[in-house]
Amino acid sequence: MDGGKGRPARFRLARPGVALTITEMTTDPMLAALHRREIDLGLGREVAAEGTFRTRLLFRERLLVVAAAEHLLSGRVVEVADLASQPFVLPPPSAGEDFRTYLTELCVASGFVPQVAQEATEWSTVLAFVGAGFGLSIVPQSALSLSKAQYTVLETPGLEWWTSVFACWRADHTSAVRDALINTLTVQ
Repeated sequence: MDGGKGRPARFRLARPGVALTITEMTTDPMLAALHRREIDLGLGREVAAEGTFRTRLLFRERLLVVAAAEHLLSGRVVEVADLASQPFVLPPPSAGEDFRTYLTELCVASGFVPQVAQEATEWSTVLAFVGAGFGLSIVPQSALSLSKAQYTVLETPGLEWWTSVFACWRADHTSAVRDALINTLTVQ
């Protein structure tokens, strides 16, 4: 799955008269900006829609467990029990409480509670901390292209974890342009 790659550019080409401004935000600040009407549309992982907002699934992507290249789990088949005693680097709840809760629930459903040793907001920073040996992490597959850190994806049979990326907007605001952008971003 392409995860929507190239779709914003396709939208701009199809609608040259529309100004598309992209601002990077984590989920919670994005929802606050939507609530204050500062933005028309937000994209986030595992966004829980409230009455004020509407959401639409854009795409799903695989979550992977990563470790420093020289980590003792690197290069071997890793069982869930092996993860239980390991420190983790995860995004803080303030970056997106729904996503952090989702990651924790995935771990608990698999039989362990992640021991968070370090938090980082940006995926490139998470991967840098992993590469520096701060701990393992659970990252979206698309994040792997963001960092040159020395990390490896662990082979974890039996852990088939996925994350969903949603478009989110105010329920009380209609926009044909916004709806066209959402349709362009949706991966079938």
